Amino acid sequence: MRKLFLLFFGVLSIILSAQDGSVDLNFNTGVGPNGYNIMAMGLQTDGKIIVAGDFTSYDGVARKGIARLNSDGGIDQTFNPGSGIVGRILNLIIQQDGKIIITGDFTQFNNIQKNYIARLNVDGTLDTSFNIAGSGPSNAVYSIAQQIDGRILIAGDFGSYNGISRGRVTRLNSDGTLDQTFDSGIGSNNYLNSVVLQYDGKVLIGGYTSTYNNISRRTIARLNSDGSLDTSFNPIGSGGNIPIYTMTVQPDGKVIICGGFTSFNNVETGGIARLNTDGSLDTTFVKNNSASANSAIVLPNGKILTNGNFYSTSKFHRLKADGSIDKLFDTGGEVRRMILQPDGKILVCGYFNSFNGISKKQIVRINGEDLLSVSDIEKENIQIYPNPVKDILNIKSDETISDYEIYSLDGRKLTTGNKINDSKIDVSHLTKGNYLLKVKTKEKEQTTKFIKE
Repeated sequence: MRKLFLLFFGVLSIILSAQDGSVDLNFNTGVGPNGYNIMAMGLQTDGKIIVAGDFTSYDGVARKGIARLNSDGGIDQTFNPGSGIVGRILNLIIQQDGKIIITGDFTQFNNIQKNYIARLNVDGTLDTSFNIAGSGPSNAVYSIAQQIDGRILIAGDFGSYNGISRGRVTRLNSDGTLDQTFDSGIGSNNYLNSVVLQYDGKVLIGGYTSTYNNISRRTIARLNSDGSLDTSFNPIGSGGNIPIYTMTVQPDGKVIICGGFTSFNNVETGGIARLNTDGSLDTTFVKNNSASANSAIVLPNGKILTNGNFYSTSKFHRLKADGSIDKLFDTGGEVRRMILQPDGKILVCGYFNSFNGISKKQIVRINGEDLLSVSDIEKENIQIYPNPVKDILNIKSDETISDYEIYSLDGRKLTTGNKINDSKIDVSHLTKGNYLLKVKTKEKEQTTKFIKE
């Protein structure tokens, strides 16, 4: 009996460890990149990973600035960018068709002049149909986001796009040409680090800005879908005392901001804070001891993964939903980006050589908490079908459904609606990928994962 108990305890310890930030030892077992920093990454629907950094080879294979990894972290040699990048890729997104849009401060791709933005085919070659006749942005692009309709938001330090004046933020059509319906006018008076799309189509911008179209907006502003300033967002306030680096929108519409700031609207904060939907500081979010934060993602259970200088020891940490500390991780350097996989595991990249004492160079995958707790699974009484789904998701519940919400895995609310039993939800507008469906009944809320084909 004692042996059986010890065996059970050992297995339980392994399971709990695998759910709580342990390193996935089966990932990235090769030599990895030869540089110092992976600055951007993206996850394909097939589990392969695009990484960009200062490397010139990956697993001993020549790859300058960008590479694709198999789901186990090894180099995918079918993705070949040729001579690669001159400059740096700072951000990237993967489109529904598998093509990759890269942005940064680069000026060439595979010996072809491409200033600050380009699109690659699925095999890593340059997509020459993207903005075919235009000069592109006049300076670096630091952030990018894509709307559900395929149009592309970019922000950075540029003053024009294709020779047309645009004040450091603009929107492109899906082919890379300028979307003339989005006019930022004079725009931001200083460069922007982050652009984020809200579920209602409004646009958040953050960075070194202090005015937008000559109206005071320090470090953060919200724009309407046409590029004009949304004056209902923080109309009075001093903003952050030091610029915002990145932003994340929670499912409830509140905004998590990360940066080097120590106060917001003259209230003392750490380098991560949360704003209410009107832009005011959410004072229920616990002040922490972070000197700075690079980015954050909201987990489906409401907890927050973030990175930066925290308690002077940890570069990567998990917070509770109220901002208080939940868990610290030991990294041998700075963490830059994180991605939540559909299976609950988390990809982490940056400039580090170890994670929790295990040698891992610049990229690691850690085991995450389950997306649904045991109690959620036990109480679940909804059915969705088919799953994966192409156009119409059928939903059936033992209880009357008051409304539903669809979220991306990074916590963005994409769709809302009111439904009753045996209803159908049109998901044809969603891009391919993994989503969370939250259904509300009179008694409770339930969350279920589904895949859009």
